[in-house]
Formats: sequence, structure tokens, C-alpha cells
Amino acid sequence: MGFFKKKKPKTEFILFETEQSEDSFLSRDREVQKGLHIEKYPDLEDETYKYTDWGGVKKQGFLLKSGTWEEFYKNGQLRVQENFKEGKKHGPFKLYFETGELHQRGDYKEGKQIGLWETFYKSGVLQEKNVFKKGTLCELKYFYKNGKLERDITLKNGFREGPTTYFDEEGNLTLTEEYKDGELIN
Repeated sequence: MGFFKKKKPKTEFILFETEQSEDSFLSRDREVQKGLHIEKYPDLEDETYKYTDWGGVKKQGFLLKSGTWEEFYKNGQLRVQENFKEGKKHGPFKLYFETGELHQRGDYKEGKQIGLWETFYKSGVLQEKNVFKKGTLCELKYFYKNGKLERDITLKNGFREGPTTYFDEEGNLTLTEEYKDGELIN
């Protein structure tokens, strides 16, 4: 069994990514094929994978992800759910804490982050709110654990542009800074 560049997987499998931790693995459509181990070598130009049967290399090739992929913690709890189209992230993305609470959600389009991305504290309170346009971060908002806005930052082409505002934990404005092309002007 193996997968090669520009071809979709023919069977379902578990993917254990060695560059992450030994506590996580990916599965496609939750189907399990026992005894398969896949190592990822991210330092190479294309994503190269070595397929083994826990005893030796069976095939080598390139994996082109497609569809919904899920990564789980060792305890079986869902860690990441993401979608791919022709090898690029495309569609909804969700990241969870090991205890099951939603940690982050957003969307990709052709490998780039788009629209609203939200990050949450373990309590479920919003921690960070980001807006992306065509893969570029345009707006950042940070929140205190009590849900009050901490900072509001506007960006243009990856640099601060316009006002950046800071608030205390009660929601009172404490500071406003003005930026132009990433440089503080006041």
C-alpha cells in the first residue's frame, strides 16, 4: 500500500506524524488499518512519507491529502479536524483542547486562512479574534479571561495601520496608538 503525488488515497488509514508528538495521530474518515505507520519528513521540498508495517519500509511516495482529516490525542479525544482539497487546507478547521473543549476555529481557502478565526480559553471564553482577507491578517482582537476586550489592532499588508487600542480588565480604554505602515506615529 502506498500513495503517490497527485493521486488520492485508495484506502483509509491512520497517519502517525513523527515530527509532532507520540501522543497524536491522524485518521481519514475514522477508518483504521492496523499495523501501518507513516513517517513524515517535512524538511524535504515536497511532503515525503515513508510507509512501514512496524517492521520495515514497504513504500515511499508523496501523500496528497483530500477530504476531512482528524488528529486525536493519545486518550482518544479529537485534537484537530481539518479539510483538504488537492493537498491544500480548504474548508473548516477546528482545534480542541485535550479535554474536548474547542480551542480554535476558522476556515481555509486553497491553503490560506480566510475570514474570521477565533481562539478560546479552556473555559469557552473568547481569547482572540482574527480576520483574514486572502490569507493576510487584517484585524486582531485580544480578550481577557473575563471576556472584556484587551487590545484591538488593525493591520494592512501585515503591518499595523491606523489605531491600536488598549483596555483594562474592566473594559476602560487605557491607551490609543496610531500606526502608519507599521510605524508608531504618535
